[in-house]
Amino acid sequence: MRLESYLVVEMLQRLEQQGGLLRRHAVEAATALGKDEYAAALALSDELHRLLDKFVATMEMLRDHIVAHDRMGALGEAFGELTLRARSLVLLAQLGLLRDALRSPAAQARARGWFIDPCPGIDELAAYVHERLTTIHAIWMPYRQSQAQPSGMTDTDRANIYRTVVRVAQRALCELPDEPPFARFLEHGIAATDLPEVQLSCRQIVTVLGQPSELGTGGHLLRKPRRLAATSGPAEEP
Repeated sequence: MRLESYLVVEMLQRLEQQGGLLRRHAVEAATALGKDEYAAALALSDELHRLLDKFVATMEMLRDHIVAHDRMGALGEAFGELTLRARSLVLLAQLGLLRDALRSPAAQARARGWFIDPCPGIDELAAYVHERLTTIHAIWMPYRQSQAQPSGMTDTDRANIYRTVVRVAQRALCELPDEPPFARFLEHGIAATDLPEVQLSCRQIVTVLGQPSELGTGGHLLRKPRRLAATSGPAEEP
């Protein structure tokens, strides 16, 4: 699952890069049209079409992978749902790898100080994150196109609410590494150079949850949780 997790992260990063280029070329093409620079607009439109082909191909590849693996059914209308589910899938995969990596008595002894209540160990932390993910997905799933809606709610109402709550769920997912039990574990795991599998999984989690959730939102691919960002001391020694 580690290889598949890396592929999902790579596709998310590719979508972010391609989306940024799409927006830039769209603005430049519109600007050229506004200035009656039709030859320039045509050239920009050709490049825009080429970039859009690449973006759609990447998005469809990611969509097929996510739908096949996360057991949450067909995707809805919002691009944000795709990235939300992709990041959740990576998080769950890395948690599984962390549980395996910390299974030996030596690894458990090494990580003993990494946990705080209500998560005294990796199994409890994984269950905690699973529960939080269930809560996060419950924010938007009732407003999927396939769900029955209250009487009086129009399709337009549902679509507007759905897109809004997908963004709310994205923000909640990004804030998950800032919750104290998870933040403490990630802080120590990233510093544990003597446990490369653990360090790699923790970095993968911080990377994927730090990616912008929508096109054009900016930000950095690696957004450290606030607890980690505030830590100025040296990395933990083994």
